[in-house]
Amino acid sequence: MIVAIVRHLIESTVFSAIVAIFPFLMRRRAAASRHLVWLIAASKFALPSALFSFVGIELRGLFPAHSFLFHTTIGLSSFAPSQAPAASAANSAGVLPILLLAVWGCGAVMMLSVWLLRMRAPRGLFLAPSESEIRTLDELARRLGVRGHLELRTTRERIEPGVSGIFRHTITVPEGLSGELEPGEFEAVLLHELAHAKRRDNLAVGFVHLLACLFWFHPMLWWIKRRLIAEQELACDEIALQYGAGRDEFASGILKVCQFHLARSVAGACGISGSSLKNRLEAIMSFQPNHRIDHSPRVLVTALVLIMIVIPFVFGFLAGPAGYARGTKDEGRASASAAPKDTVTCSFAGNSYPMGSVIREGSSGEEQMCVEDRQGHALFVKTNDAARERSRKVIFLPQPPPFTCQPAPSGSGKFCGCQTSAGLSLFSPGAIVHSTGGYLRCGLHGEGTWRAATPAERGIGGKN
Repeated sequence: MIVAIVRHLIESTVFSAIVAIFPFLMRRRAAASRHLVWLIAASKFALPSALFSFVGIELRGLFPAHSFLFHTTIGLSSFAPSQAPAASAANSAGVLPILLLAVWGCGAVMMLSVWLLRMRAPRGLFLAPSESEIRTLDELARRLGVRGHLELRTTRERIEPGVSGIFRHTITVPEGLSGELEPGEFEAVLLHELAHAKRRDNLAVGFVHLLACLFWFHPMLWWIKRRLIAEQELACDEIALQYGAGRDEFASGILKVCQFHLARSVAGACGISGSSLKNRLEAIMSFQPNHRIDHSPRVLVTALVLIMIVIPFVFGFLAGPAGYARGTKDEGRASASAAPKDTVTCSFAGNSYPMGSVIREGSSGEEQMCVEDRQGHALFVKTNDAARERSRKVIFLPQPPPFTCQPAPSGSGKFCGCQTSAGLSLFSPGAIVHSTGGYLRCGLHGEGTWRAATPAERGIGGKN
């Protein structure tokens, strides 16, 4: 488990580091586009490649194994969930991995608990807004097309204007703020908060904060969260300006909100700017009233989604069966050293053979290989040269008819039975044998019955 988690974190870190370059190259695009790219970068931590590879492997299992088994490259199979060697499994069972998981879990529980307590903490006494403030909010909400439950409330607490909730939004402003601002300035502030509700920014930042709590030790997620919030503020500024807020009124409104907050706050800090106040005011003053906010970078977003989801799924679908025999030659030798520890074996003519063994009958060159299916069952499949190179050994058996089979009950639904001169022999699913009526193949689904082998099934790997 530790190995899988570390691999996922490395993949996500590399992916996010590469994606983080794009927002800095998109300075001339809308802030909403950069915000979307940051959100995709964070989402990779919630979408492990192995998950989609596993889905592809499971879907591949719906197709006949003989139709395209062992025809993908080693590079594709590396995207599929790997089966750790027995030695690695033994090493991962030590105390250190358990300790690391315990520390990680305690940290995540603590971070999530603090977050939930802050969200559920009492907010103090809320006051009813004035009729003019409610009318202003309703008019601006219709202008922006904000739907769903929307509420305005005021408070005597030393807070700045903000919006809470994900599906039921509540905009909270400090008491007396509307009296300190000009009507146009107050409308610009409300337009900014309504833009947050329209974009459902609380959902996005909550999702990223959840990931940051789960991976609390990872600094990149916290950095991505800060960049995400900064782009949210800029994106909402653009929407407010696009829907009628004047540049001068909006900039002066932000400054007055800071002054109003500083006058009431003991700490003397104003966070309304979100990102750098200077950069934010410069962006507001340089905004063109006739500027149309551009759409999200569809090509870039599509490419990132393909990398995160579609490509691992496709590789898992194509390389799933090859996962039973994947790896380099060094990995093959490592598996060979672990052969005595294998617990799953195939049966051929009553004898047991470990995973990776290749059965060749006589000089015909026909081969069948012992593999493990996705349910952990042993079966024989046809092989090819690539799989042959990664096999542990080849077992040479005499040319038929010494193995001529007379089908007989095996006494077990898992194996197929053959009555020979030496007695009853058992064969694993997928095994192909010679009989007086032609070649037979043991059913692949563990029903313990024989059927006639097709010519395609008999073409087992060709000649080496």
